[in-house]
Amino acid sequence: NGKLVIRLIFMEGIPMRKKSVRILVGLMFIVYISLLIRFVVFKFPFLMIQEIFQTWSIDTMLRSFERGNYIPLQTIKLYMRAYEQNTLSKTIIYYNIIGNIVAFIPLGFLPYLCRRKVRTSYVFMGSLLFILSIEDMMLL
Repeated sequence: NGKLVIRLIFMEGIPMRKKSVRILVGLMFIVYISLLIRFVVFKFPFLMIQEIFQTWSIDTMLRSFERGNYIPLQTIKLYMRAYEQNTLSKTIIYYNIIGNIVAFIPLGFLPYLCRRKVRTSYVFMGSLLFILSIEDMMLL
């Protein structure tokens, strides 16, 4: 994976000005991915995360997978129901839905700024795999 990131950042045959912009965007992409993982997966205080890892076991993981939400858009349906029944603050609903959308927008355009030619199918599959990985990590 490290070689892929380096290949994305350091393009050969690109004029120095464009190359330095691509390097900067590549570094921004790495920082973005790191922050996204930090705030989405490891959103709890460090001591709480440490306690979670200390009590973690295979049984805990299996129970998490059993309770997991695997139905696409299920959470949005729950938010819509809560909105209609006025059982959850509208601010919380908007914050969660819009926050999730905005947080992942850079996955769709930063790869194009890092490289001159990027296949849309690669960006789509890479983004999909990354999002699914985050969802799986959140189940643990």
